Amino acid sequence: MVRQRFESWSRSPLFWAALSTLLLVLYGALSLARPQISGLRAFGHLGAIFTRGCAAAAAILISRTGRRPEASRAWRFLAISLSLWVIADILAAPAYFSTGGSLSQPSLSDLLRLAGFLAAIPALGSYPVLPAERFSRVRESLDVAILCLSVLALAWLIAVRSILVVGVAGPIQTFWVLVSPVANLMLFTLLVRLVLLSFDPAEQLSFSLIGFASLLLSGLEFTAGYTQLLDVSQAAPSTSGGRMLAGLVIFLAILVLQDASGLPIRLAPGRQRSLRGRLEAILPIGFTYLVVGSTALDWRLSGKFDAVGVATAVLLCLLLVARQGAIAGQVEFRQFAALVNTSADMAFVAGSDGRLILRNPALIRNLHIDPRIDHDLHLAEFILADRPVQDIVNEAIDEGWSGEGAFRRFDSTTFPVHLTLRPVYDERRSRPLLAAIAHDLTRIKEREQALNRALDEVASARRDLEALNRDLEKKVEARTEQLEYMVRDLNRLNQDLKELDRLKTEFVALVSHELRTPLTNIQTGVELILASYPNLNRGARESIELVQAETGRLTEFVETILDLSALEAGRFPLQPAKLDLAIVAAEVANRFFDRKEHRRLKLQLPAGLAPVEADGRAVSSVLFHLIDNALKYAPAGVVLIDAYADPEAVVLRVSDNGPGIPEEERERVFEMFHRLDSSDSREIYGHGLGLHLVKRLVEAMAGEVRIEEAPGGGARVLVRLKLWA
Repeated sequence: MVRQRFESWSRSPLFWAALSTLLLVLYGALSLARPQISGLRAFGHLGAIFTRGCAAAAAILISRTGRRPEASRAWRFLAISLSLWVIADILAAPAYFSTGGSLSQPSLSDLLRLAGFLAAIPALGSYPVLPAERFSRVRESLDVAILCLSVLALAWLIAVRSILVVGVAGPIQTFWVLVSPVANLMLFTLLVRLVLLSFDPAEQLSFSLIGFASLLLSGLEFTAGYTQLLDVSQAAPSTSGGRMLAGLVIFLAILVLQDASGLPIRLAPGRQRSLRGRLEAILPIGFTYLVVGSTALDWRLSGKFDAVGVATAVLLCLLLVARQGAIAGQVEFRQFAALVNTSADMAFVAGSDGRLILRNPALIRNLHIDPRIDHDLHLAEFILADRPVQDIVNEAIDEGWSGEGAFRRFDSTTFPVHLTLRPVYDERRSRPLLAAIAHDLTRIKEREQALNRALDEVASARRDLEALNRDLEKKVEARTEQLEYMVRDLNRLNQDLKELDRLKTEFVALVSHELRTPLTNIQTGVELILASYPNLNRGARESIELVQAETGRLTEFVETILDLSALEAGRFPLQPAKLDLAIVAAEVANRFFDRKEHRRLKLQLPAGLAPVEADGRAVSSVLFHLIDNALKYAPAGVVLIDAYADPEAVVLRVSDNGPGIPEEERERVFEMFHRLDSSDSREIYGHGLGLHLVKRLVEAMAGEVRIEEAPGGGARVLVRLKLWA
């Protein structure tokens, strides 16, 4: 049972991390409680071997199962580096048990450690934290070279040269003592660069932990080496504890990435990426300036140039210039790459043997290639042509080639393309490369087919249309003859109607004109009788007054017909002038003095009302008809005549308390001969001409007239007339 539980635990990396932590805690407790205990240094060395072995095993595992396949190569090199360090520590273990840790230099253990650093530095220098770019390899190599050379130059100026000048040790001993701390500083510098470049928080945390471990090891190994050069007895026990801690931190850093292997890569916010990118860009520049400044300060203090420092500074400046050129080329390359990669057309570069070297995403997408798999494509695999593909390649290499063909997808379907091949000359190759652009013609071909079908349908429809047109022409000719005959009849009827209308107008005007004189004579005679015989009996007087009233109504009707006839004939003389509405309203109201309804009239025109530009006779006629209608159709209540002015016009209002006019009838009542209720024609005298005449007269004076509901019920007619300018 215990064995099975142990086997289950041993499969978990956390078990080994917990065991490593337990060993470190135990070693620390022993170092504090019994620092002089024998075998403590050997125990610490074995603990360092254990933690580094766990880290090496984790590196091997993540190189096989990591979530980023492109980083597998770098992790393999790191696994080799950690494994070499573990082997070196194992080889050095007997010395810890026999002599307390002292080995002659250079030993096999030192050589293996150096080999481990030589594997770790390229692994970290080439770790793919950014998307792969062909031209970026040059810049990355220059960045790594500048950073590593700067660390070496600073180590020379600060430590190595001082030791050699003082004579503490010889060059070989100094090299083997300082190679580990200096190499760890190189690793720390490269890890800082990776933290600044990485977009993934998990990678940032992992690189930060490994960088901490490298910095810790550099400090510990520099202290141990310096004490060894000064012939101080064995290194302090805390050195082994520090190595255990560094191995544990590296192990935990790798576990961070391994635990995140099943999760998607989460990018840091854009602002943070931009800031870290700028810091990474100036990191090689800063190190170069630091070396140059240190060399200049050394010359200022010592009074002479250091040949190694000056040569290194010059070399770093040259590398920095080359780096800036590489950056400029990288930017331009990115622009061209973005132009090609964002194009909807397929693009690729192939060698003279027909194998693809470069391809853009459009080609991968259109050929249904899995982008996660690196396919070694040949032109013959997807180009379909009526002759061998190699013949096309040879022709394109000589003078270029362009034409239509077809591409075969990886699911065996095909689609038409227009392919253009052009040679690209490379001095490093005996034969030029081929740059290709392919445009998908699927939609164009579909549209051509649709167009051809449409053209066929149009041709067929045209033939049918021509046949129908011939039949239609015959029918049109026959119908035209009928229409010409009908047009002649209609013209004749139109002339007859115009003549009848003219005769009607002349007849109405003649009759009305002929009626005006006798009606005037009758009215005058009646008025004379009433004035001459005041003592007539009541019956006679009422009969004569009835004759007088009816003669007046008939006279008004005749006047209305004459005015309408004049308006239709364009002979109504309008003479707009400055007009005071208060005076006109008073005059019109006096015309109703003889009627018993006169007492219902109420004038409320404001004092100082602005004058209007209108014809006096027309305004009198308008007001007369409005008051007459109000008195007739509102048998009770006050008929109010008021007005108000706005910035452009004066609005004259005539309101009554009658039954009102429905909203749907307020436009129709202005039509000729239209009455709201024709059934009251016997009780109420009228012929539907008054409001029609009002509308014609107001519009002739460039005014407006409308009807609305009065506030207390009934109807209110509003007449809008222009202000006198």
